[in-house]
Amino acid sequence: MKEKSKNSSINMRSLIAGFSGNILEWYDFTVYGFFATVIGAQFFPDEDKVVQLISAFGIFAAGYLMRPIGGIIFGHIGDRQGRKKALLYSILLMAIPTTLIGFLPTYADIGWYSALLLVLLRLLQGLSVGGEFTGSISFLVEKAPKGKRGFFGSWSTFGVFGGMLLGSGLGSIITSILSTEQLHDFGWRIPFLFGAVIGIVGLYLRKGMGEEEHFEEANKEQSSYKTPLAEFWASYKLQALKIMLLSWAFGVSVYLIFIFLPSYLHTFHQVKLDDALSAHTITLI
Repeated sequence: MKEKSKNSSINMRSLIAGFSGNILEWYDFTVYGFFATVIGAQFFPDEDKVVQLISAFGIFAAGYLMRPIGGIIFGHIGDRQGRKKALLYSILLMAIPTTLIGFLPTYADIGWYSALLLVLLRLLQGLSVGGEFTGSISFLVEKAPKGKRGFFGSWSTFGVFGGMLLGSGLGSIITSILSTEQLHDFGWRIPFLFGAVIGIVGLYLRKGMGEEEHFEEANKEQSSYKTPLAEFWASYKLQALKIMLLSWAFGVSVYLIFIFLPSYLHTFHQVKLDDALSAHTITLI
């Protein structure tokens, strides 16, 4: 009875650490999208509003170029050194660039170098989130008790929307409290600087993850695998392609509705940004 209670406690601790860390990570990655209209004005001031928005989201998209690479790198770390270590690294790699975005000089300060620095930081964020989502799913599924792998794994997606909700909610509060001038002057930096707090909390939660008995057992069985990715691709090409297509459909629909829509309403329909983000927050809930 005591053993069962202990295992249940470990499973719950792992579940909380897995999906809550994901919430914090996705807050960092998506908060940029909620402030895209303001960021566009800071880094592309000579363009009209539509071009500013396109430019800002172009940089947002740059993060996606790194996500497959991040998945490969952090997947390899997870296979060889354990999911816990990979997820600790990923949250650090997200928190640091996010915080640095909050300190970035704008176009008015250093010209087009500001946009270049912004792109570089977004690439690092993309590298991190590429390993986070799939890494957290793998961790949760491997830690799940018998018969609950689907349920445990689903909490990673819950974490994605939880992170979006956190970013949208904070954005709604900031845009409603500050004036337009204050928002463009310093207000847009606040959610990015909050990334430092996010990083500390995330590290604390991730350190509380349970031990990886499953990983140790699997590592002994598969110690001959020098390149786990090559082994996987050799045996599971069809399954991999199916997952890629499913992820593509999911990703496009989610970001169109839950990231771009507030900026679209603000830019093309003159809806106040705080109203757009408030409605968006309610929808996410």
